Amino acid sequence: MEKIIESIKFSIVIPTYNRADFIKSTVISVLQQDYANFELIIVDDGSTDNTEDIISSIHDERLQYYKKINEERGVARNYGFKKAKGDYVLFFDSDDLMHTNHLSTLYEAIVKFNNEVNFIASKYDLITNNKHKHSSVYPIKEGWYDINLFLKGSLIGCIICVKKNNPNLKLFLEDRRFTIGEDWIFLLQNLQNDNIYIIDKVTISVNDHENRTMRSNNSIIISKNQLVLEWLLQNIKLTNIQQNILTTNSYYFCAIHSYIDNNRRNAMRYLKKILPLKGFGKKEIILLVKVLIGYRIMSKVFAWFQ
Repeated sequence: MEKIIESIKFSIVIPTYNRADFIKSTVISVLQQDYANFELIIVDDGSTDNTEDIISSIHDERLQYYKKINEERGVARNYGFKKAKGDYVLFFDSDDLMHTNHLSTLYEAIVKFNNEVNFIASKYDLITNNKHKHSSVYPIKEGWYDINLFLKGSLIGCIICVKKNNPNLKLFLEDRRFTIGEDWIFLLQNLQNDNIYIIDKVTISVNDHENRTMRSNNSIIISKNQLVLEWLLQNIKLTNIQQNILTTNSYYFCAIHSYIDNNRRNAMRYLKKILPLKGFGKKEIILLVKVLIGYRIMSKVFAWFQ
């Protein structure tokens, strides 16, 4: 079995910035894999906390640490990819956790397809207030998927494994304007002419803490989302139907974040943009009612029933 395991080497690339509170647990979860043949590349994107001290205290020959000036996550991921020596490269966040069978699960699927897999991922759950819950990818059946699965959003974030020597692989955009949405761009760019295999096993836990990127200022999230939408419509080859799905789901995303921000006018503005494109389905009607009532009142109602 050992010789079979050695047939594929994985490179795990973890960009990090001021994640001293999480990075040690993340690194340990990687080093405890039941699959032996891998390297762990940590790219410190200019942290100002004690991240370096924490990493220095962990002694493992598979661990490589690089510190560079802050240029955002896309640059750091690409930097790590270029350092990678493995057959497959996994991108991972510095506040998430790998289950011990993550690499072995990927390995089994890759060899099943004779190493002819360019993109592969397993499923993840969410850790919120120390409780595990299903993520949006949980209902997805195991199998091959194309770009259409991700028109509504980046279901798997960037917990994705890619074949290193894929000549058609497009790396991450190195533009600070797309710090929220670079995962989505990466997926749609690469799945224009390729497929991804999703394994029906939960082997990662995403830490849904207060300092996550997607929990930052809602107005910033909305503006960046619209920048991403504009870029995708200009640069990804899509049919009219695909463009419609992409656009309406982006507007719905912005309406939700406007509602959470208690900006009812902005939420209504994005809902109105959806109406002529596809009409209102169940989720739009529910959100419309919530917007009309108001986020603060709805929060009080939910709190009353708890």
